Parts: sequence; structure tokens; C-alpha cells
Amino acid sequence: MFHLHWCPSLVGAHTDHLKFVNSKFSLNTSKIAQTFEADSIVTGSLPSADFGAFVNSSSNITFENDTINNLALNYYGTAALVNSASTVFDNVTFNLFAAVGITTDKNDTAVMNSHFNGYSQYGISASPNYFGMVSSIDLIDNTFNLTTRNFNSGYPIEAVSTLYANITIKGNTMNIGNASSNANSNVYFGITSSNSNLKIINNHIVLNNTGYNIAGGLYVSGGNLTLMGNNISMVNTENDNSYAVEGCNSNITAANNSFFYQSVSSSITGYGIDSSGGLLIANHNRIVSSGASITGISATGNSKLSIVGNAFNLSNSPVLEAVSANSIEGNPDNNISGNSVYETGTSSSAVGFHISNLRNLTFEGNALYQSGSNLSSYYGLETNMVYNAALWDNTFTGPDNLPEHSYGLFLKDQTNSTFANSTVSGYNTTIYSDRSSNLSFDGNYFSKTSVSLNLTFTNNSIFYHNDFMAQNNHSFQIVTSSNDAFDLSLPVGGNYWSTYTGSDANRDGIGDTLFTVNGTFADHYPLMKPWTRPRLVFMAPSGLNGTLWSVTFNGKTLRSTGTEIFFNIVNVTYQNYSFEYHNTSFYYTTEQTGYFIYNGTGISMNVPYLHYSYISGELNLTNFTVYVNGQLVEVSGWKFNLTVTAGQYDVVIVSPGYATFNHTYNLTPGVTLRINASLEKIPSNNSRLILEYILATGAVVAVAGGLAFYLRGRRKT
Repeated sequence: MFHLHWCPSLVGAHTDHLKFVNSKFSLNTSKIAQTFEADSIVTGSLPSADFGAFVNSSSNITFENDTINNLALNYYGTAALVNSASTVFDNVTFNLFAAVGITTDKNDTAVMNSHFNGYSQYGISASPNYFGMVSSIDLIDNTFNLTTRNFNSGYPIEAVSTLYANITIKGNTMNIGNASSNANSNVYFGITSSNSNLKIINNHIVLNNTGYNIAGGLYVSGGNLTLMGNNISMVNTENDNSYAVEGCNSNITAANNSFFYQSVSSSITGYGIDSSGGLLIANHNRIVSSGASITGISATGNSKLSIVGNAFNLSNSPVLEAVSANSIEGNPDNNISGNSVYETGTSSSAVGFHISNLRNLTFEGNALYQSGSNLSSYYGLETNMVYNAALWDNTFTGPDNLPEHSYGLFLKDQTNSTFANSTVSGYNTTIYSDRSSNLSFDGNYFSKTSVSLNLTFTNNSIFYHNDFMAQNNHSFQIVTSSNDAFDLSLPVGGNYWSTYTGSDANRDGIGDTLFTVNGTFADHYPLMKPWTRPRLVFMAPSGLNGTLWSVTFNGKTLRSTGTEIFFNIVNVTYQNYSFEYHNTSFYYTTEQTGYFIYNGTGISMNVPYLHYSYISGELNLTNFTVYVNGQLVEVSGWKFNLTVTAGQYDVVIVSPGYATFNHTYNLTPGVTLRINASLEKIPSNNSRLILEYILATGAVVAVAGGLAFYLRGRRKT
């Protein structure tokens, strides 16, 4: 046992392969504290930034089942300072009064199954001594229970802090918070990172009762972050601008995480994911909030944006915004699709999707449901300065009571955009458009509204095949707009207007008189019946059920394990549409690509999938070659296996010293051909001479015997 006063408890320098098991180390600055550590190694009073366990310039150091105490009554001191490669902490308990549990600046540090408890600034701090990166730091299955006391008010409380490091954080539980009433001006975080590469997987992070302090589950600046399968909860927050995840100039990939945000006051604002700069991919996450004015996902100035398949449940708040995207670069892959949003507001405003200063966007398959009788304003989709956007198959559902300031689509300075096959219902104004141009609306369903269209300075835009279902009578507010059209020439036609009373003498489905939109615009070919959104259905054989298959239609690929894949046909202008079938592991198609012309009705197409056939064989020979239709087949371990389509196949097997096997087979779909070829051995030259000699000798003997028999017969006569 080392007992060193006025210096670290344990010093390891230039020493390799050390292991400390069931040991106890302490760092004290109080003689009173020593009386509670009678069985510990005590260092006495230490200056600032000293440490309890110090391993330096060594390697392969292991701490196992140890207890390390940092009872320093100041803001400094590290329980374990690691300046050695390949250091492992396994099932180590850190009792922390202040400062840091572990500080490491070396590679291959692993902390697992360990426990960090007490009043600490940092549970674990990782950063390099000099310029460069700390690599291979693994924090696995640890628990952190950290809070603060009055005396260290104004200092951060963080489970993990990294700088220029490559770190994997997996399976940890972090409970941060429980601030005392006087411990203000603190910052509470689960994890903070600067210019690091992080993989954060399957952790449970809770920030609870953080008082009037800034709090966040995760903060990253620079570097790269992969966030998967985590649960991050912000509970009883009292400070504005707290967040579950915040990234600044970082490349963030977040998938399959759950974020929960609950505030003690509805005036508190917060974020689920807040990203500014860098790349943001946020897919298939779940964001739930209650009592806070929250933005589910906020993106500003990102180089690429993907917000896909997320679920938002935001309730009991005065201000709600599920997705906010601003100043996004014109990446062609920007995508906000497949999200579901439920918003229940209490007093101010609710916005489903707020998008501004963005070029190139796919906005598809989103579903928004908004409710709450006391909100002053609702926006389903609010845009400003959006260029080149495709918005298809979305649903926006308002609160039905039609508050005056409620808008399904609120568009400002939007250009070159398509709105198709979407449903907008329950808003006072269905479409509000200001200073926009080159917009196309087709195949949409607009219902439960007071003002169908409010267009100001909206030019060169077209509306066709939409269903306008007015609450009572249609109301249109169209001011200073030009070159807008409400129909296409036949056979395409115009829109369905629920208040149209014209006739259809020839029963072609088109009204005989025009529908007046206002004094300037009219629909010349109003539809007599609501437009039925056309579908193209691809049907696979029933035997394919359970197999993943896919079809690409007009550049969009869908997959299914059932027997049908369907596409809503958008931009229905009787044009050519392309499709492509994709082979699977067990099925193929005889027809890969094709085209068809839409004729005004739904279309069903049978995909000509056939099951692959198989050719296999096994020969008890050490050296043979197989050819199928002239192509060399790989042989492994005296066996060969080949997957083929139905048809005729010539199988040739060649082996030195054997007669060539050559046979033709006709295979039907799904058949397995097993070849058990028996090759005939070819005699060698010596064997042939011996055989010829035996045959010749036998012939001579036979002739001689026959002659003798003949002569014997003559003598008798």
C-alpha cells in the first residue's frame, strides 16, 4: 500500500500492465473528511488540479472493483488522471464532492460498469494534452448521478465532456440535476462535446429539477455525432432555451431516439433537436412535450437536411412548432417527409412546419393534426422564400372551429413549387399566397374552410384536378395577381367546386358552363364530380407475399412485403409515365422497364415475377471444371451451385482422364436441378496395349481351339 502525503494517492509512471483490484483511493483537503476514510490512502491537503489516482506514460492499466473518492472542498482536483494508453476502469465507484471523476488525454481508455456519484463538475473529461485527437475512448454501461451544491454555484455539471476526441458512449444511465434553491447560474448537461467524433447509442439521459439554469441533454460543437436509440428527458425545466440535443456546426445523424420535454411553466421555451450549421439527418425519432413552448426539430444554416419518419406529440403549450427549417443550403437531397405531428395548443399559436430561405426540398407524406380552442393562430405549413419544392401526399388538419387567423398553407415568396395529392381541412383560409409565382396545385382535397383562396401578387400559377369543398359558399380573395389558370385544356380539365350548379348535357364529366372564381379568373372546364386521385397499383403474385420487393415509378421507389405497391399519380396531364421492376433474392421479372400513358382512370399492373431456378451438383473428383451455357461456374469443395432464370441450359463437366459430360436441360421457374454425373474413366495407353494384347491373344487361342476341334472331328470320320 502506498501512503504518500501532499501528493497523489497513487502514482504510476512509465509502468506497464498494472492492475488494481478491490482498492480504495481518496483525495481530501479536509482533516474532518479523513476520519470517514480510515481504510483509505489519504493524500492530505492538495493544491489545485491534483488527483487521487495518477497513471502517467504507462500502458495496459486496469482498475477493477475499486473505489476512488474525490472529497476536495474546492472546485479542483481529479479523482483519476489518466495519461497512459490502454487504461481500463471496470466496476469502479467514484464518490465525488467537486471537480472531476476521470480526466483522460490518452488513447484506448475504457470505462465500463462504473458509478459516478455526488457533486461534480464533470464525471468524465476527455481532451488531448496537445494538438491532435484522443482516439478509442469507450464509455459503456456506466451510471452517473450528479448534482450541485450552493458552494459550486456558477459551474457546469456534466456527466461527460469531450474535446478533440473519438468516443463511443453506449448503454449509460445519466441522472443530472436536483439543484438546490440557491444553486443558480449553473449549466447542466448530460454530454458536451467540441470538435469530437461521437457515437452515442442506447443511453438513458435525464435532466431533472435543473432550476433556473441552462440545461441540455447533449451539446455538440463541431465534429460528427451519431445518436441512435437513446432516451433523453428534460423534466421540470425552468430556464428558457433548454434542449434535449443542440448542435453547432456539427454533422448530426439522429435515428430511433426518444426525446421528452416537460416544463414547470408554459412560458418556458425549449427544443427537441436544435441544429445550426453542418449536416442534419433526423429520422424516425419520437419527440414528446408537455407544458413548454417547444420546437420539436429546429434546423438553421445546414448544408443538408433530412427530417424523415419522426413522430411529434406536442401538447398543453401556448406556442408550438413541430419543424422549423431556415437558411438551408440548396442540396438536392433536402427532405422533410413521412413525419406525423399532433399539436394541442392552449393560448397563442401552433405551427406544424415552418420553412424559410430554402432551395430544393422534397416534402412528402407528412401528416399534421392540430387542436385547441383557445389558440389565436394556426398554420399547417408556413413558408417564406422557398424555391423548387415538391410537396406531395401531405395531410394538414386544423381544429374545425376555423379561428380567423388559421391557414392550411401560408406561402410567401415561394416559387417553382408543386403541391399535389394533399388534404387540407379545418382552416379558415385554405391557401394564402403572397408574392409567389410558378406554383402548381393538382389533385388536392380542400375542405372545411371559409376562404378557399387568398392570393396576393401570386402569378403564373395553375390549379387543376383539385376538390374545393366549401363550408358554406366559396370565398375568394385574389388581388393583383396575373397569368393564373384554373384549368388545363381537355381532356385534363379543371377543378371540382362544391357550389357549382352547372349542367353536363353530354355527360363527359365536364360542366357546360364555366365557374367564375372572381372577376378576372374562371375555371372553363369545371368537374361535375369530385376528382378521384388516380392510383397506379402494381400487384405481385401471391407466392411473393413476405418477400421484400420494390418498384420505381417516375423516379420514386417504394418497397413492400405484401402483394401490392401503389403510387398516387401526380401532375396528371396524360403524359408518358415510366416504371421499373427490381429483382429480389428469389424472384426476377421478365420485363424490367416500361412506359404507359395515363388515360384518366386508375391502373393496375401485374408484375411478372417468376421464381429463380437452381442448378447444383457434387462430384467425387478432385479436379473438374463446370460450364453452363459456355460460362465457367465456380466450384467449391467438389460442389457447384448456380441460380438461373427459366430456360434451356447446356451443362458440360470436364475432368482430366474422364470422358466429358455433356447434357441439355429445360428448366421451368422454381425448379432445382441436381446433377449427379458419373464420368467414365478413359483407359491409359499401357492399359490399352495390355487390353489389346489380351484381346489378340484370346482371338488366337480361340482360332487355334476351333481348328483343333475341327481336325479332331475329321479323324473320327
